[in-house]
Amino acid sequence: MRRTTAVDTTVLRALTAGLSARRLHMVCEAFCAEHHEEWQSYAFLQVGESATAHALVGELKARLTLHWEHALRQESVEGHAWKIFKEIIFEWLDERGLEPALSRIAAPARVYEHILGTCAPPAPGPEPVREMREMREVRERREPRETREARRGLYAAIAGLPERQYDVLLLRYVLEYDEARTAFLMGVPQETVRSQVRYAKRKLALDLGIDGAPGPGE
Repeated sequence: MRRTTAVDTTVLRALTAGLSARRLHMVCEAFCAEHHEEWQSYAFLQVGESATAHALVGELKARLTLHWEHALRQESVEGHAWKIFKEIIFEWLDERGLEPALSRIAAPARVYEHILGTCAPPAPGPEPVREMREMREVRERREPRETREARRGLYAAIAGLPERQYDVLLLRYVLEYDEARTAFLMGVPQETVRSQVRYAKRKLALDLGIDGAPGPGE
């Protein structure tokens, strides 16, 4: 099941006030362990390689450990870590002249339907990253070329969204985190997640030429 609970930054500050450097380091390690799976999954969507994703998560952990007391002074520790992680990932891509790996693969059919159709967001299910790796070839052999190209076009279009819209769609519909967890990871209010999802769906529908683009309240 996807986790939906976490320690509020204010509570975290209170719990760590006056702790020794050794104990602060232990808190940082616990924080990183709590988020490791989410960071790893997100990084894999960007770089397409588990080993590279793991190395980038390691770089994030190293930076947080080095400046942990500074991180604790931020309005949202999660939001601060997320910002640093995005910088690490996109520096890696820029240095190699690469686009996010997500834009080069086809969206699972359920993701396409949930984003552009009328279905509710998906319930927690199998690990999406693993499914994309193991099932993509089997799925593609069974479906018409037009369908496959439409699904591939969805992820390419998502990759062209503004940064915040891009992140909320990946976390909500590709990695399948609920609204509360998505907001917490990004360090933003839940209403921001809802509004960014609406804007992103409308833009995608227009960019992909799909009739019946979601309206302002959808």
